[in-house]
Amino acid sequence: MYARQTQRALAAHSGVPKTTIVQHMKDEKQLQARSSYVRPQLTDAKTAARMKHVMNFLQPTSNGNQVFVDMNSYIHVDEKWFFLTHVKRKFYAYKEEIIPTSRVKSKRFITKVMFLATVARPRYDFHNKAMFDGNI
Repeated sequence: MYARQTQRALAAHSGVPKTTIVQHMKDEKQLQARSSYVRPQLTDAKTAARMKHVMNFLQPTSNGNQVFVDMNSYIHVDEKWFFLTHVKRKFYAYKEEIIPTSRVKSKRFITKVMFLATVARPRYDFHNKAMFDGNI
């Protein structure tokens, strides 16, 4: 199936010209582009960990309600993972064919490169006696 992700690759793999494949797709309506997604396995433990993380940001008020804490003193760190495998793959297959599905423990950890970024509100730097400009 991996040799059938583009019309050009399908033509090279099958030995049939690309124009013939396009015409066949137009006439027969059997061969069509279909997508296969990588889906994460969300376990009960991961769901509980996510809920616990969010609950840490709740603060009780005097009237018994809860509000989220003020986030002005937080520095948000974000990381971007670039995957070795694509999350969505397009295959050209007939309607009765079964396309392969990829299952991974978590699609966030199919890594190639990581990009790290931080975001924070502007602050006064007492050491340099100036506003922090964001350069580290």
